[in-house]
Order: sequence, then structure tokens, then C-alpha cells
Amino acid sequence: MQNGRPQAKPNMTYMKVLPAAGRVLVRAVERHPFSNQTFVPLNGTRHLVAVCPSAPDGSPVLARLQVFMASGSQAVNYDANVWHAPRTALSSPGEFVMFRWDDGGVLDTETIPLGVPVAVELPGH
Repeated sequence: MQNGRPQAKPNMTYMKVLPAAGRVLVRAVERHPFSNQTFVPLNGTRHLVAVCPSAPDGSPVLARLQVFMASGSQAVNYDANVWHAPRTALSSPGEFVMFRWDDGGVLDTETIPLGVPVAVELPGH
């Protein structure tokens, strides 16, 4: 687990996420510049993984957005500074344990709303 700030404390959180209804739209991306972030599914629901790198100015490179569908048995670890879609359950309400390092500052999580949402077509969804 990567912690880029010595004053940051571990943050382990339980999350319950409602499933996306109908078409999946990525409406925002977020990143954590100083910590990786891990999600461990608890109840076997499929979940969306959408990631893209940062440009030299720090903005997300949406043209390089890659989308995956994780099974309910796959944990996901986002590296520090990688833009990703917020947690999205696909098949049923998802229960997850999330871990990252936070210090309570604005750089724990940076979120950028997308002017035009990105539509995600998933097979069998």
C-alpha cells in the first residue's frame, strides 16, 4: 500500500453501492495523488473499472480511458495518481471494503465532473 505523505492515516471504509440502472455512464473521474486505493468486493457483485492516465498538466487523458468489468471475486487496486471512475456496481447492490491513506486535505481525492459523460457498453448488461 503506497503512502506518499508521512502524516496520512489509513482509511478503511465499508461501502454499499447501488447498481447502475440501464446504460452505464461515467460522469466523473477521480484520483488520489499520494495514495493508491483498493476495493475488495464482499458480496460477489460485478463492478465497473474505468481508468485513464494523467496528462503532464495533471488532467485526465480521457482519450485513453480503458474500461473493464471486474467479477465479484476480483479486488481492484488503483495506483496513486491514476484517474478512475467512481465505484459502480453492475449486477446487484455492491458491498466493498475500500482502503487508502488520507490526511483530511483536499488532495486526498480530486474529482473532475465530465462535461460529456462517457457511455460504457458492457456485454450482457
